[in-house]
Amino acid sequence: MKKSLIALSLAALPVAAFADVTLYGQIKGGVEVSQTKVKVGGETTKDHTKTEIADFGSRIGFKGHEHVGNNLNAIWKVEQKTSIAGTSSGWGNREAYIGLEGGFGTVRAGKIATQLDDMGTIDPWEYNNNALGLGVFTRTGTKVVSARYDTPVFGGFSANVQYTPRDNQSTSGRDDDLSDTSAYYAGLNYENSGFFAQYGLGYKKSAYTVRNDDNTTSSKSGQV
Repeated sequence: MKKSLIALSLAALPVAAFADVTLYGQIKGGVEVSQTKVKVGGETTKDHTKTEIADFGSRIGFKGHEHVGNNLNAIWKVEQKTSIAGTSSGWGNREAYIGLEGGFGTVRAGKIATQLDDMGTIDPWEYNNNALGLGVFTRTGTKVVSARYDTPVFGGFSANVQYTPRDNQSTSGRDDDLSDTSAYYAGLNYENSGFFAQYGLGYKKSAYTVRNDDNTTSSKSGQV
């Protein structure tokens, strides 16, 4: 019974939020020319020059909020890629969540960007191939099914914590040889007068099974 009541409460939030809906999006694309060179020892190899029409983050989304009393707003968002290269599919493949916001900050649950994903803003260049910019260093984040809390801004400072349950991390069940456990993320930000600094942390512990020579199994764990 308790589980059913929680599910009904969460389902009621987006219904209320339908009263205020915003449609937004962007189309970003261009022609990209790239070539990869690899140097091993004293020998350099390179592939053919690649020229392609590339998408630089085109998207479309719907979001809304509804005042629910006591200075609280119910919020929701569904956003998806709409690549001009024709490779995107499905709804909610970027962010999709419901939540509450108020003087205490913002709490959200669903598919949400991590702090590491948010830190991609330090790279201003538009490209699809990471070799053409700083993507190999900055685009390390993902959007994960999780619960996230963001604090209000105090003197330019803000922080967030994020938790992904074990069963949202595992893609093949609890009995496979490599089954992820819970994941945790945290972030600290500062922004004032055009200057900003960001710090992000991600922690994930993997549990896996090792088959021994005598055909027995043992469990080990490691951090990534």
